[in-house]
Amino acid sequence: MEERNFMNYEFPWEDVEACMNNEAEPAVEGMVCPECGRKLRWIHFCSPAYTWQQLCGRAGALAICEDCHKQVYFNCEVMN
Repeated sequence: MEERNFMNYEFPWEDVEACMNNEAEPAVEGMVCPECGRKLRWIHFCSPAYTWQQLCGRAGALAICEDCHKQVYFNCEVMN
């Protein structure tokens, strides 16, 4: 992963949960949670409507650990 994709902030977990039924991104072999070692799940994350209205919306592939609620990588594909 490129350094720009490493999480140095986190989205509110309720926003992440709202996206968990979105189409999943392809899994990357060998990517595991740095906290518990479980395989990461990739989701397509899109921040809530109010963030887009306030010009701070983000969307892209987000790697999460469902056990730890850890957000590990985010590939921001769209922002305003």
